Amino acid sequence: MIQYNVSHRNYDDVPYELTDKYINENRMVKRQQTMNFPFYYTTHNIMAEYTYQANDSTFLIVSLRDNINNNNWTGDGMMMESDNGIIDTITMNRIRRDKANMPVLDLYFSRRMRNFQKIELNVVGQYSNSFYENKLIYNNISDSLLEEYPTYIENHGYSVSGEAMYTKSFDNSELYLGLQYQHNFAHNDYVVYEETSSMNKDNVYAYSQYVTMLGKRASLVLGTGMKIFVVNDGMNKQNYIKNLSTVKLNWIINRKLSMSAVANLTPNLPSLGALSTIMQRTDDVEANVGNPDLKPYYSLLSKLVLVYNSQKSLYAIATAGYSYLFNPIIFTYHYDPGLNLFINSPHNSDYFNSMYFNAELGMRKLFKFLYISLNGTLSRDESKGIDFHHEHVNFYSSVDVQAVWNKFNIGCEFDITPKISLYGENLSYKDMSQDIYAQYKLKNLYITLTWHCPFNKEGYKYESEGLSAVHPYRHVNWTANNGNMLVLGLSWNINYGKSFSKGRKSLNNGGYDDGMIKPGE
Repeated sequence: MIQYNVSHRNYDDVPYELTDKYINENRMVKRQQTMNFPFYYTTHNIMAEYTYQANDSTFLIVSLRDNINNNNWTGDGMMMESDNGIIDTITMNRIRRDKANMPVLDLYFSRRMRNFQKIELNVVGQYSNSFYENKLIYNNISDSLLEEYPTYIENHGYSVSGEAMYTKSFDNSELYLGLQYQHNFAHNDYVVYEETSSMNKDNVYAYSQYVTMLGKRASLVLGTGMKIFVVNDGMNKQNYIKNLSTVKLNWIINRKLSMSAVANLTPNLPSLGALSTIMQRTDDVEANVGNPDLKPYYSLLSKLVLVYNSQKSLYAIATAGYSYLFNPIIFTYHYDPGLNLFINSPHNSDYFNSMYFNAELGMRKLFKFLYISLNGTLSRDESKGIDFHHEHVNFYSSVDVQAVWNKFNIGCEFDITPKISLYGENLSYKDMSQDIYAQYKLKNLYITLTWHCPFNKEGYKYESEGLSAVHPYRHVNWTANNGNMLVLGLSWNINYGKSFSKGRKSLNNGGYDDGMIKPGE
């Protein structure tokens, strides 16, 4: 199988409005910024895959993948700034570029053996070559250069991962035993700062899982394992041993009602970038630096789902979820009097918890062609750390209507109320969007017309709010090109030649951590 996808997007109308405050008894800064930050990107995804099936019990999959991307932003704007009472008006120019090439070689082997046994092996190698550039230029009203803050990072590295899993099937149960290993190496050259960093991350995971039937209507999954993390930057080496456990229950109560419950306890390792000690200036007020003292943290995720299906068309799904993060890693600001800068850095906070209740009510094949669903989610987020404690309650709702008749498929998806979520000291706002679409099928030709955001005349907005007492802010940007946008899609399916059987992988390893700190984002 050979697959190639290319995606290109070019937006020229991307307004930003930013309000920031930096608060300390020694320095008080207030900023208001407006700018247009157009961007374009091109992404190439390439995959060549070969499946060799020796017999019904043995097959090998060889995959070669590559992801090539090129992202560019170039913008101009104006800033009004008050720094300890001194007011100034400054014009700004910002350039940001991000390019990467990440080829991957993936080998997967599966063999079924006697007595209902199975062994699977997966080895993945990934190489990364990328660079990141971010340049901020301040000019006064007469366009003479005031200050320049450049960042240029060259990255190369690799990751190698492997996993072996053994499966033994019994009459009403299965046992899984596995061992997983991943090694990640990243080298970054901070050209402007004339500094380099090289970091290694090793992750070893030994696990077991037991799946069994409880009678004829219920099943139980029990899994546990031990993760060993090792991080080494050439100067400091840190070792962590953590447990990962899973429990899941599925129960078909009767013909109309079923239930499932799941809980996961998962350790999370800091990224290499969050551990980096290299400080980078964002501008004359702010800088970014990692924290080598970060510790892994646990996340406990749980969910209970009830599903009701009537004998006709009515259905309902109720979901209650709860998550608790023990000492999660968050980024906060503090003032450094020696540098006279506000530093953005990560640390382990006290906790974060979130609970939600989601209800979906729908009708299928109403009048034989109509599908309707209403969705509502009530959520509460809470975060606590040194010198902060925030809570937020939100109700998000949406409606989805679809009509399928003969060769036509017509529908719409509407957000009724916005979605707002809290994490750390930041609120993220999801803008209300709408999609109205119509599709017609003519043999192998599909013609689709989609109307995006007909009521968002300014475009789709991205909004965030900082609740920090040191750095409160409100940032809004929107892609004006997406407002009231019509999209025409044509798709033609061509089928010829012999069909082929694509092997299915149950082990998927990989992933690369570049270890970069990217200021100004």
